[in-house]
This record gives sequence, structure tokens and C-alpha cells, in this order.
Amino acid sequence: MCSIGTEIRAQELACGDLRKAIETHPVLMKMNSMEREQIQLGSMLEKERHAQNELSDWSVKIREKVPALQQELHQKIAEIIGENVQLQIDYPTLS
Repeated sequence: MCSIGTEIRAQELACGDLRKAIETHPVLMKMNSMEREQIQLGSMLEKERHAQNELSDWSVKIREKVPALQQELHQKIAEIIGENVQLQIDYPTLS
């Protein structure tokens, strides 16, 4: 009975050693690292897509405003050109 217990204990220790060897095997370590990297890249991709959508929405809003701003600018230029505008600059005098 004692020898069976000793044998079981030895097998348990050997099993633990094998488990550690498997867990730290370079291929498994690389796979785990790649899985973490894939998750991180997926998160980064999602953030980039979100930013791209925001920029696209912003671009649409800006393009909608351009014709009105262009017309306003043309009107202001026309007002300036239509009037006799004189530029008077008062330079400081040295005393």
C-alpha cells in the first residue's frame, strides 16, 4: 500500500513537471502571444474604423457648408469691389 502511494506521488510530480513543460513550450508561448496581439489589433482596428466614420461624417457636414460659405464670400467681395474702398494707414510718427 505504501509503495502504491509513493508511486502515485511520483506520477503526480512527473505530471506536474510535464504540465509546466507544456505550458512553457515555445510554440504554445508564441500562440498565446499571437492571440493577445490579435485581440489588441482587433481593438485598434475598431478604434480606427470609429475614427474614420467620425471623419467621414465631419467631412460631409463641412462639404454641406461650403456652398453657403462660398456664396457669402462672393457677396462680401462684391460689396468691397462695388464700393470705393480706400485704405488709410496711420503710421506712427517718431517724435
